[in-house]
Amino acid sequence: MEIAMGGAALVIKPRKTPVSFRHFDALIRRLEVRHPLVWQVQQDYDNAKAGFAGEESLDFQLSLLRPAEHYILHQVRLQVNEHVFEIDTLIVYSNMIVILEVKNFSGRLDFCDELGQLVQHRSKEEPRALRYPMSQLERQQLLLREWLAKHFPQKIEVHGFVVLVNRASIVQGGDLIDGLVRADKLPFVLNRLALVERKLRLEAVDQKRLAMKIAGACKEPYVDLVEWYAIESEYIRGGVYCSSCKSWHVERLRDRWCCKSCGHVDKDMHKEVLRDYQLLFGNVITCKEACRWLGLKKGTCLKLLKDISEPTSLSRKKVYYSLKSLT
Repeated sequence: MEIAMGGAALVIKPRKTPVSFRHFDALIRRLEVRHPLVWQVQQDYDNAKAGFAGEESLDFQLSLLRPAEHYILHQVRLQVNEHVFEIDTLIVYSNMIVILEVKNFSGRLDFCDELGQLVQHRSKEEPRALRYPMSQLERQQLLLREWLAKHFPQKIEVHGFVVLVNRASIVQGGDLIDGLVRADKLPFVLNRLALVERKLRLEAVDQKRLAMKIAGACKEPYVDLVEWYAIESEYIRGGVYCSSCKSWHVERLRDRWCCKSCGHVDKDMHKEVLRDYQLLFGNVITCKEACRWLGLKKGTCLKLLKDISEPTSLSRKKVYYSLKSLT
């Protein structure tokens, strides 16, 4: 279990670059430009990166929390019954738990709590309806309370906030919405709440036990972008690209790869290709698929695959090679 100091708090579960980013990189690199979802995939990736940048920007505000014994967990992913839910940041105090749902929305944001509606207006773009973050927060609070009831016998209050981290955004209709806060104001809101909320208080040992239990129960995300976007394999290109200049003009000469564009020579360029395959299609590959992706004959492919792993038969007709050693 990783534990790091973060201002006055212990960071029980540090924030990491999302696993999905590597999958997006591989898909964008391999997806044929003629596919109708090319733009959508790139936009989703850009939105994910903007969201992660927003979460990172919150660290300064968290460092301003009142010196006290509280634990911070980032990227919490729990399951209760058949429901899996994710929380950007969770803070475990001795007298409450706080959920932070971070939003890095830009432009003008029109909130309508009565309708559960958020409309985003950005220059040179049509108005866009976004998923209503307050409803998302309510769902997280409901499911976290259910999870706590199953796994932690002592009662503790659960609060939640939607945190707007983009200082350039203009908010309309949000001033009367309970739980909506600008990032700059968050430390003062939490410090005041920690003083007011005194109904229930955990002993220090129980508080730490709860934080560790939540961290230990977090599920690793399952990422399959090919399935998510329903992309047919014919639209995903194989081929070896240069590890130096990223050119696709690469050929195999004897026991190494040579780039025709920059002259770079590398013995292991095929490993990057197989990593892309792994990120898109899973941890095993057949010799036939490897030949297609690497553009090599069967004998050469078999030699490269056997250098990575021993063959494993998962069916009577096919022999598979594991790619787990590449991660």
